[in-house]
Amino acid sequence: MRFAVLTLALIAVGGCIEEAPPSRHCPCDPGWNCCLLDQIKICIEASRMCGVTGGDDRLAPYPVGARWVYRVKSGSREEIKTQTVGPLEPVPPPPDGPWDLIGHRISGELRRGSMLLERNDSWQQHDGLRAVRHHERRLDASGDELEAEWWRPGRLRVDEAKREPRWVEEFQSFMRLREDAAAGVAREWRSNTDSWVALGEAPCEVPAGIFSCFSFKRGENKKFWFVRGIGKVKEEGRGVTEELLQFERD
Repeated sequence: MRFAVLTLALIAVGGCIEEAPPSRHCPCDPGWNCCLLDQIKICIEASRMCGVTGGDDRLAPYPVGARWVYRVKSGSREEIKTQTVGPLEPVPPPPDGPWDLIGHRISGELRRGSMLLERNDSWQQHDGLRAVRHHERRLDASGDELEAEWWRPGRLRVDEAKREPRWVEEFQSFMRLREDAAAGVAREWRSNTDSWVALGEAPCEVPAGIFSCFSFKRGENKKFWFVRGIGKVKEEGRGVTEELLQFERD
C-alpha cells in the first residue's frame, strides 16, 4: 500500500485540487495551510495547527490497524522495524501497584534479514493535542522480557499545542531490567526532565517519499521528523537513523 503514503504526501505539502474560493478551500493563499479535516480539505491560517478538530491529520495518529515499516541503520548494520496499532486497552501496571490508564498498544518487531531480533510493545494515547507514552517493554525473540519502563505522567512523544520554540517536560520513570530479580535489585520511581526544541516545518525526504515535516529535538541526542496523518517518518540519535519505508492504514 505504498500508494497510500504517496497520496498523503501530496496532502501534506498542500496538493489540493478542489476549485473553491482560495480564502476557504484549497488551493490556499499565501499564509494559509491546506489541511485535511474530517476528509475535507480546507485552508487554515498558518498560525494555527491542522488537526484541532479531527484525528486523521495529527502528527502522531493512532488509527487501529495502521502499520509503519522503518529502515534502521547504525554504521554498516541495517535492520527493519515494524509497528502496528491496536485498539485502546488497559495499560499494564507498574510493579508498585495498579493504575487506571488506557492506551493504544503499538506492537513491533525488529529483524535483520529473516532473523527476528526482538519484539516490543508501547502503550500510547492522545492527551488533547499531545501524544504520550505510558509504558514500553522489550522482549527477546522467544518472548522473554528484556526491560520495561513506565512513565507518570505520560512521557511526551509530540506536542502540537506548544507555541514556544523551547520547553521542558517533567515526569517520573520506573525501569525494570531482566537481571534485577537475580541481582536482588529493588528499583524506585525517579524524577526526570526532557528538554524539547521545535525546529519548524520543512520538506524532508525518506525512502517512503518527500513530505512536509515538522521536526523536533529532544535533549542533545534525539531528533524526530513527523508528518500529519502519517506520524514519525524519521528519527536520529546516538549513531542510529530510522527512516520510513512504508505506511499502511485502512
